[in-house]
Amino acid sequence: MDMEEGYSPREDTFLLAKAIEFYSGEYALEIGTGSGYIAKRLCENFDMVIATDISLDSLKSIEKKKENLELLLCDSASPLNSAIFDLIVFNPPYLPSTNIEDQKIDGLEGGIEIAKRFFLDANRLIKPKGKIVVVLSTLSNYKEFLEFVKGLGYDLELLEHERFFFEEIMVYQAKRVSL
Repeated sequence: MDMEEGYSPREDTFLLAKAIEFYSGEYALEIGTGSGYIAKRLCENFDMVIATDISLDSLKSIEKKKENLELLLCDSASPLNSAIFDLIVFNPPYLPSTNIEDQKIDGLEGGIEIAKRFFLDANRLIKPKGKIVVVLSTLSNYKEFLEFVKGLGYDLELLEHERFFFEEIMVYQAKRVSL
């Protein structure tokens, strides 16, 4: 695994930042924060933000100047256990791969296995009326991921998308279906 460098903000990061610009509330969580760019944006509109990452080097590289930002070294959001979050966001590794050689980009089978794990943790931690926002790519089996999310009882809304010569990046919001 490549753990020396964090994930530098790129087009997918900036598209996610645009999509979450007007969300606000008490608690937000970013799973797999990488550079911390999104977490810092969340700090502007949330009372408390927790950002997780599996890479200690990534977390060390984040300049923590926000009093309402906590960084947590873990896989996905495994140590958290309370459904307190108004918003959970993640930009998972989404390149299809048979194993993880680069944890920043390798998403395993179909490019969605890491995203599924992140979503299951988000599902456990989101408030009943909370929202989960995720970045997806046409390079992955994103349609299978969307069906997986619907199967867990969520409605999906496409918030942003941008087409590049080799892929389309999409940002979706998932919200629990009202009973």
